[in-house]
Amino acid sequence: MSTIVALATGENLAAIALIRLSGEDAHRLALQHFESLSSVSSHPVRRALLGKIILAGEVLDQVLLTLFAAPHSYTGEDMAEIACHGSPYIVQTLLDTLIQEGAHPAQPGEFTYRAYLNNKLDLTQAEAVNELIASRTAAQHRTAFLQLEGALSEQVEALRDKLLELASLIELEIDFSDQDVEFVPRAQFAELAERIHAELTKLCKTFRSGHAIQNGLPVTIAGAPNAGKSALLNYILQEDRAIVSDLPGTTRDAIHGEILLNGLTIRFTDTAGIRETSDTIEQLGIERTLKFLQASPLALLLVDIAHTPCDQFQAAFALLLSKLPTDAQPLFLLTKSDLVDSNSAQEKLRNVQHHYPTAHIVLWSSKTGEGETAIRAWLEEKTRQYLPTDGGFAITNARHFEALSAAREETLLLLDAIQAGLSSDLLSSHLRRIIRLLGELTGTIPPQEILNNIFRHFCIGK
Repeated sequence: MSTIVALATGENLAAIALIRLSGEDAHRLALQHFESLSSVSSHPVRRALLGKIILAGEVLDQVLLTLFAAPHSYTGEDMAEIACHGSPYIVQTLLDTLIQEGAHPAQPGEFTYRAYLNNKLDLTQAEAVNELIASRTAAQHRTAFLQLEGALSEQVEALRDKLLELASLIELEIDFSDQDVEFVPRAQFAELAERIHAELTKLCKTFRSGHAIQNGLPVTIAGAPNAGKSALLNYILQEDRAIVSDLPGTTRDAIHGEILLNGLTIRFTDTAGIRETSDTIEQLGIERTLKFLQASPLALLLVDIAHTPCDQFQAAFALLLSKLPTDAQPLFLLTKSDLVDSNSAQEKLRNVQHHYPTAHIVLWSSKTGEGETAIRAWLEEKTRQYLPTDGGFAITNARHFEALSAAREETLLLLDAIQAGLSSDLLSSHLRRIIRLLGELTGTIPPQEILNNIFRHFCIGK
């Protein structure tokens, strides 16, 4: 393959920049203009050498050069890494020189793609490289690093090995079909298929945690107009993100904000107030509010305890409850409690709790902070529900989840076929499909369109 070159560090000004080369000419190109300042006369691999880059008789920069010999490199090919000063002029001059002398500019993800082609990484590990680079939280870092270390690969390959062994035995049955023999007793076959189904199910269930780790945990803030939603968002974020006004209907579009808790990003959405209105723009905002509520099970639902008439209090709760999905986990906040006598506020709270005994309801004031401890405790509890148990691995990638889910469904079809006493060739077709799905997951069987889609999202130089 051709020798590729790219800047592996960011393009912004920095103290140091790293230029990488990979391919059969990587060492020659890196050494061509390098003059060592080291006492070592030769240029050993896997050792940083201090020297100068000299172009047209002039010193361009003082650099550190490290050579890696195949197959003991990231890509599995000969590699070179030049650490120079981060001047855009130095970097561009060096890149232009290397390209003029035969190197090709690397495409996004091409270094990692070559590592995959040379069996240094499987496909799930290659994807983990990109996720590790993009990780912003402790939970994202942990799941990406575990995947890079092979946490998913090892489980998938163990399942695939079992299936390949079964498939080979079933193929033997097909070859000896005229002798009516079973190389795999059907009871044993069904038991093993059930175990594989259970393991696939367990992996698929981790996607709930993984999706929250990768994309954040959405929490919708909803309630009637002027119930204090924007004030709540500003209080949680400790900044004036949303406009707070006594005029109802001020928030007409969703306003977002994030905090970090237990290693998870919590994404709050302040939404338009829910009420009957003839204002077309406000109606669109309310429709978006309802979509947010349906999309996320977590919600902070606000009812103004100070200005909602007593005869409308239950109706306000009923309206909000009617907009929630069946799996909703809301926390009700009786807002503006600082504007109500303490005894009156407690009486209203007890009254609501009596009518909604299973609901989690607290008094809240954005002025005094009453209820902050209860809100924080609720958020702590919900984030813990989405973290992997015992610090284990969670699937964060939708492609992985889809492949595992499809393999799981195919395993159910295999079990049905075994229990129905279907022929060996039909059992073999189910086994081959499961094996293919798991092979596509790790890249053992790599459809080109999957490879193209994965690596085009990488940064250049990785």
